[in-house]
Parts: sequence; structure tokens; C-alpha cells
Amino acid sequence: MDEQNQDTQNNLGQQTTPQIDPANSYDMNVQLPTKQPKLPPITNLIIGSVVILFGIGVGVYLVFGGKEPKTNDSTINNQESTAEISTSQDTKIEKNTESMPNQLEMDNLQIQSVKKLNVAVVEYSSNNNGDLPTISKVYSDVIPEYLGGIFNSPNTGEPYKIVETEPLSGEIQYKIASNCADDNSILGGSKRQLALRVLLSSNSYYCLSN
Repeated sequence: MDEQNQDTQNNLGQQTTPQIDPANSYDMNVQLPTKQPKLPPITNLIIGSVVILFGIGVGVYLVFGGKEPKTNDSTINNQESTAEISTSQDTKIEKNTESMPNQLEMDNLQIQSVKKLNVAVVEYSSNNNGDLPTISKVYSDVIPEYLGGIFNSPNTGEPYKIVETEPLSGEIQYKIASNCADDNSILGGSKRQLALRVLLSSNSYYCLSN
């Protein structure tokens, strides 16, 4: 047993240190290259937008020379002219509105016109043996001789139209042998009776008989 132990110790003492192959060796102090982290897509988008906006700002600055853009003088003049025209038109509208009679005044003028025509017809009848003038005689004799040649509608500013039918604006209904009812409609009457009727602003009628 002592001899075997001695042999074993001798073998262990004779073992050599293993050799390292230089081709397979590497330096532990050499640092491996590190990979740079990739930026997320949204970061690239933000950076790109900032660059574009910066470029636009620089371009605007260069175009206008760092100054505020000049306003076209002709544009200002046109705007002032438009404002003056608008003010002038408003003033004219106000004046026209003030000069136009209201509905009540217009109706009163219409009623006065009917009364004037009735008076003129009565005078004509008195001078012509009580005969009432026909519509053609109203135009040819009554208006020129008894109304001074002018008999205009306040609604239209034009000469009244004398008609036998339902009157419209600017017209007077002229009905011989007729009489006015209480509701301003026209009824039949004697041959020496006359009914005159005019349309008012409220679409009602005013009727007058002799």
C-alpha cells in the first residue's frame, strides 16, 4: 500500500500544466461593440415635424425680410369705398322709409281719392241733366275738367284705372245703377245711383255711393 501511494504522488507531481493555444485565446480586457437603441417611430416623426416647421419659419422670414407683410393700399381704399357706399345706401333707405306713408295714411289717401271722384261725378251730373258719366266720360271729361287733369293713385303713383270689376291696387271700381252695402260690397240700385269702391292695404274695401 505504501508503494502504491508513493507511485500515485509521483504521477501527480509529473502532470504538466495544460498549454493554451494562442489562436483560440482572447483578451478579456477587449470591450465588445454595443448596439445603439433604436428610436421608436413616433420619436422620428416628432423630430421630422420640428425640422419641417423650422424650415418653414426660416423660409417665411427670408421671404418677408424679417418684416411684417405690407398691406395693399388699393385693398384698403376699396374697403373704405365699400363702407362709404353701404353707409350712403343705408341713409337713402332710412330717408325713403321716413317719406313713405304708413298703411293708415295710405288708406286715408285712397278714401280721399274716392270722395274726390264722387264729388267730381256729382258736379258733372248736375251740369248734364242728372246723367251719370260713363267710364269713357270720366277719362275724357270728369278728370280733365273737374279734377285738374291729375288723378293718381297714392299706391302706384300712376293715374288711377277706372274699372267695373273688382278693384286691384291702383284701381277704382265704378258701377252705375249700384249702391254700397254695409259690408262695403256693391248691390244693385237705381239708374242714377253710383257706387265707387277701392282696395285698402288690409285687403278690405272702402265703398261710397251717391
